[in-house]
Amino acid sequence: MADDPDSDVTDAVNSDSAADVEDSPTTRPRRQPAIRPAIDSIETVLMTPEEWTQAVNALAELIVAWERAGAPTKIPRQNI
Repeated sequence: MADDPDSDVTDAVNSDSAADVEDSPTTRPRRQPAIRPAIDSIETVLMTPEEWTQAVNALAELIVAWERAGAPTKIPRQNI
């Protein structure tokens, strides 16, 4: 489509009205990246058989809850 300088129709995409600028993604505040902790060393401690069983059961419960939620792969958006 050719640009017509004599046209009275304003293209909404090229409009500079205040409403267009307010809703623009470039005017929304940017989210700050998550702060990543620095790991100096990893300490491992052997688990007792009871702790192992509790850990496996906890993981199984998390997996079941995730599957019941529809196995989402994205973090749900929060309404702020």
